Amino acid sequence: MIPRILSNTKNATSTVTSVIETDPKEERALVWRLDLFFLTIGFLGYVFKYLDQTNIVGSSGTLEAVSF
Repeated sequence: MIPRILSNTKNATSTVTSVIETDPKEERALVWRLDLFFLTIGFLGYVFKYLDQTNIVGSSGTLEAVSF
């Protein structure tokens, strides 16, 4: 469903205010999709950060073994 834009105009000198009416079910679905997207990106970032830290700690012993 396309949201309707309602404008409130009293006379030519008043300001125009617009209100967008949305269906609560559609808004909830959109918020849920956005939450899933951002939580997925955050989770993957956290996992890659953890893997990178463990890789750096694990590689410190190999540098001594190769005698750099």
